[in-house]
Amino acid sequence: MSDLELPIYQVEAFTNHVFGGNPAAVIILEHPIREKQMQHIALENNLSETAFVWRDRHGEAWIRWFTPEKEVDLCGHATLASAHVFLNEINKNQNIIAFNYEGGRLLIKKHGESLKMTFPLWPVKSIQPNPKWQNLFSGNDVGWFSYRDMMVVLPNEKAVADFVPDLGQIANLPNEALVITAPGDDSDFVSRFFAPKMGISEDPVTGSAHCALAPYWAGILGKKKLHARQLSHRGGELKLEVQNDLVIIEGSCKTYLKGTIYPES
Repeated sequence: MSDLELPIYQVEAFTNHVFGGNPAAVIILEHPIREKQMQHIALENNLSETAFVWRDRHGEAWIRWFTPEKEVDLCGHATLASAHVFLNEINKNQNIIAFNYEGGRLLIKKHGESLKMTFPLWPVKSIQPNPKWQNLFSGNDVGWFSYRDMMVVLPNEKAVADFVPDLGQIANLPNEALVITAPGDDSDFVSRFFAPKMGISEDPVTGSAHCALAPYWAGILGKKKLHARQLSHRGGELKLEVQNDLVIIEGSCKTYLKGTIYPES
C-alpha cells in the first residue's frame, strides 16, 4: 500500500443498521501522512468526522480525527467506527484495541455484538449566560453549563426534539459547539449537538459529548448506568457507565462501504 492508494471504510456508528447512527470515514495508513493532506481528505469525504489510524514501529495504534473544517481533540463515534474496522473487519479474532492520541490512550473492547470504549470524564460547571445567548431558547426554562462545549439543559424531551437551531447565533457562542439535553421519555436522557464552527450543522450522534452528559445525568438521576438517545434525524443509542473519572460508552456499528481512495492521483 502506498500513499497513492489508501483503504477507506465508511461505518455507521451507534446503530445496529445502515442509514442510522453517525457515519464516519476510517482511513487506514501505513504511517502518518501530512496534516494538510488529512484535512483535504476529510473535506472531500464531507462527513462529520474522518479518522486516520496507523500503527507505529512498536505496533502501537494511533488515531487522529478531522471534520471537514479542522482537526478535533477527541471524537467518540469515529473512534467507535475505527475500533469496529480493526476488530470486526481487519482482525476478527482480536477482542481489544487501544488507540493512542495526543490527549492519552483510549481502550475499546468487544462486548457481544457491541463495543465498549473507555473515555475521560469531563466535569461541567454551571455558568451565567450572556443575555444575547438566551434568545436561542426563548420561552424555555433552561440551565446553562460549560465544559469544552456549551451545554444547555431543557425541561423535557419535546423541547429538545422541537428545537430549531440558529446556526449563526450558535457559531457566535464562545465554546466550540452546543449540546442541548433533557430527561428522556423512554431513556434516561436525550440530546442534540450543533457545531457550525467545525463545519457540522447537527451531528447525528456525538460520543464525546457524553463524556460530560453522562456524569451530569448520573448526578441528577443518582445512577451510574444510563441509557441515552440522540434525537438527530438519523438517531442513535448509547449505553453509558460512569466509573470514577472515566465514562464507559457502549455502542454498535455497521460497515456501509469499503474501498480505496487515491489522494495524490
